[in-house]
Amino acid sequence: MRINDFKIRFLFMALVLVVVGMACQKNNGGVPGEMTFRVNDALLGDPIVLDSLGFRLRPPMGWETLPSDLLQSLNDQMQGNQSERQFRFHPIQFNMNQKEESLLSISLVEFTLDANRIDFNTAYRMSLAQKFPKADIKQTLFYKDGIEFNQIFITAMGRTMIKLLVRNAKGQLLQLDYMVPTPLYSKLVESIESSIGSIQKIESN
Repeated sequence: MRINDFKIRFLFMALVLVVVGMACQKNNGGVPGEMTFRVNDALLGDPIVLDSLGFRLRPPMGWETLPSDLLQSLNDQMQGNQSERQFRFHPIQFNMNQKEESLLSISLVEFTLDANRIDFNTAYRMSLAQKFPKADIKQTLFYKDGIEFNQIFITAMGRTMIKLLVRNAKGQLLQLDYMVPTPLYSKLVESIESSIGSIQKIESN
């Protein structure tokens, strides 16, 4: 799959939203409930199996896996820009629909908090407010098949993002981001819901 310069710029813009969006984690004080997702297999592509992380899922149909060399390049760029941050963001998988400029990113998040500094949530909430002062943000906690998810819904810069934070059996924090142009959200929401509904825990290696 050929990725042109515009798509490269889009991917880096997407990563900015992925990282900064983590500011929105906050406790809504409610008790998470079990949520059921409608899964339409006809709207889904081939499975993504993350053996080492203990998860599998299916991306929306037509969201193709990016080449490993591009993923490595993005990963190198991210690590170079995160030396002073309070966490490290490790991209694992990208699936993209070039025509619709839609993206699924799967990442591992490593926290490096210092108890003597400002706490993580406060620091990133401040960063989010500075970068996206007009962003529309909603947060929900829910269970699916006994797995607890922290879902963050963000609309900013003409993009709509559904961010899912979930821990695996090893306690590692996995982050999944579905990003689509806001005008296409209503068209793609069933595909995204089906993809989220396909997320399953598996035995990790």
